[in-house]
Amino acid sequence: MAATRNPINTIQVSDKELAKMTLGFLKGYYKYRERDGETMVQLDVKSESGIIADGFLTFPIDKEKGLEHTATLEATDYWHREELRYHHTRDLLLVDAFTSAFVLAVIFLGYFYFNDSISMFHLGWWSSILVLFLSIVGAAAIIIPFLWPQRRYRYIYAIEQFKKYYADDQWIGFTFDVFPSYDDKYYLELRRQCIRYGVGLIEVDPHKKIKVLLTPARQDAFANNRTIVQFKGITALSKTIQQSVTGIQIPVKLNTKGLFAWQADLLRFQRTYNNQLAIISTCILLLSALIYTESHKAPIEYVDEEAYVRNQSALMENLENEQSTGLYYFKIDSGVFVRETEHYISPFIVYDTE
Repeated sequence: MAATRNPINTIQVSDKELAKMTLGFLKGYYKYRERDGETMVQLDVKSESGIIADGFLTFPIDKEKGLEHTATLEATDYWHREELRYHHTRDLLLVDAFTSAFVLAVIFLGYFYFNDSISMFHLGWWSSILVLFLSIVGAAAIIIPFLWPQRRYRYIYAIEQFKKYYADDQWIGFTFDVFPSYDDKYYLELRRQCIRYGVGLIEVDPHKKIKVLLTPARQDAFANNRTIVQFKGITALSKTIQQSVTGIQIPVKLNTKGLFAWQADLLRFQRTYNNQLAIISTCILLLSALIYTESHKAPIEYVDEEAYVRNQSALMENLENEQSTGLYYFKIDSGVFVRETEHYISPFIVYDTE
């Protein structure tokens, strides 16, 4: 891949042409796979849930058992390169930061509470709750810079769409001018995620030749956690939409990139925040329990340190001025004071006041 690319001075390959070329290559790629029938390929398919595939390939493995091998393709040309470039998901970053801050708040307040280190609400209820809230916000602000470089927040549309459905093989095909070089940060991140999730990677060079950069993983990297969807061609989907409106025929023009406003819809496959919200809710309940328990404690009276030192000094002076009256006896392990007698039996500690 050249160090720099100028797509204006090169032969442009559209996404449709790219999909046709790549599907033709994939048909030959799977030619010698064990099968029980012919290979079927189709361009521009979409599921009822809105998932799009620029190319779809399938061939039966065992017709009696209904087993077949499926492969889907995401074809991206220069003009739609944002589909393969990562975007930072700031919403997810913010939710993760606040989740971590709430967990830290529970840990620290729980530790202080059970060790009687501090009284959480000696400043007053509303003041203490305000301080707690500001502490959580401050902790989240401190956590964000540490989370920002993490690759968890690098969202690639094509990869996220692949996560939404199951296929035996998933491929990404792109034209040579999508990335300026193999050292480009967007290409390196795409390659890393393709390896992580077992996605194949194909490049079409300026001479329209296919170059396989990665092959799909043979094992499912998602541990079978994806749903199986049924794809339909654009024509069939258009008919389905028209027939769904009883008595009214609505012409529907559909094409690969026209199925949605792709530039405004690249982030539609972002992760949900159910786990984080569940953790935050749990932390709020625990903090509420600490607050409720604290509210039933007797108020703590704090000693004036200067007054305490003055009182102790005065007491010491008074003890030094007292007259000695001889020997005094204190029972061991007892605060009972007794005078010396001639008949005592229990052991005593003798304190000479002279």
